[in-house]
Parts: sequence; structure tokens; C-alpha cells
Amino acid sequence: TNATMVDSDGLLKWRPHNLVDDSDDVSGWTAVGLSLDLDTENDLLGNTTFDKITIAGTNTRVNISKSLNKLLSGVSNTLECIVKYVDQQFVYLSQAHGDQNKYITAVFDLINETVTSYAGTTGSTVETAEIENLGGGYYRIVLKGIFPVSPYFTNVSIGFSPTSTTTPSAYGDIRYSSIPSAGSGSCYVGNTRFYRSDLGGMVNNPETGGSYV
Repeated sequence: TNATMVDSDGLLKWRPHNLVDDSDDVSGWTAVGLSLDLDTENDLLGNTTFDKITIAGTNTRVNISKSLNKLLSGVSNTLECIVKYVDQQFVYLSQAHGDQNKYITAVFDLINETVTSYAGTTGSTVETAEIENLGGGYYRIVLKGIFPVSPYFTNVSIGFSPTSTTTPSAYGDIRYSSIPSAGSGSCYVGNTRFYRSDLGGMVNNPETGGSYV
């Protein structure tokens, strides 16, 4: 759960929280155009918790998504995860509503370590979109921003893009022009989290040394 607390610097911040309750297991996510292989790669601590996602060759949309039931619209939120490169160059993150053009999306180039971000046309704003090389083929990818209040659910997704410049649909997801071949792209994913980023940020978790929970 998320609540506020005063940090050691005297600022009001969010206590450590993660609104994705299965951050190291994508079996509870909805997969479209992807096959899942659970617990097939080590995380950065050496635990076999990362899941492999691979193009299944069944759809032009290639992603996993999670509905968060109308949470956190109209405020700054961050979606991030760690991915390990296999052979899929372009990976995207998206925060969106079921309402059209209320989304933020960023495409991450795992080879060139560049980012291209997109925002819907109805007041959505990308505040931060960045990629961090953690070594050994692992990358932290981060998408922070705001999208407008909507009566629909909040949807977060991790997906594949054919290029760094493929424009998202009105719902924030990215689609291939034709169904990609099965097995033509894959990566490992883990440490997924979605959290509030307004106020003074988030207090670090003393058990991890960072804000990850």
C-alpha cells in the first residue's frame, strides 16, 4: 500500500510502495502476441526470477499489460523495470487509460541506449524517459509522467516495437505493420514497479538500499 511519511531530510514523501503486486512474475499479466517462460534468468542478485518474453507470431500487438483499476490518473507516476537483452532491440513502456489519446509511451533502444517518447494529445506529459546500462546485458528502463483523469482503468504495459520511431496507437500501445514471425524477438524482464512520483518522491526501502519493494 502507499502512504506518506516524512523522510530524514524533512520532506514529505511516499513511503516505499509498488502498485504492481506481481513485479517478478508476469504470469498474472495479459500477454498479446507474446509467449512467456517464467523464472528462466537470474536477476542482479543471482536469483532466478526474470521471465522471458518472446514474439509468438500471433498478433501485430506484442506486449504484456496489467490493469490497475482507475488508479493514479492526473498525477505523476513512474513505470519502470529491468530488462535483459537477448535479440529484441526495441522495447517500450506505456501508461494509458482506456480513453483515447490519454497515454504516455517510451521506446527504448537496447543496442544504442537511446529513448524516444510519445504522449497523447489530451494533456498527457512525459516527464522522464531514460535507459540505464547496468552491465551484463541488463538495462533499467524508466517512464515517468502524467496523463489526464479518465473514467476508465489505468493500464501499464511492456512491449516490443519494430523501430524506435513507430508511433503508438490512440491507446498508447505500439503495433507492427504485419504479424512478426514467431521467435523473431525476445528479452528477459523483471523488477517491474509502478509508483507515485509526486510530492518529494519516495523514501528508500532500508531493506534494499533503494526504493524498490
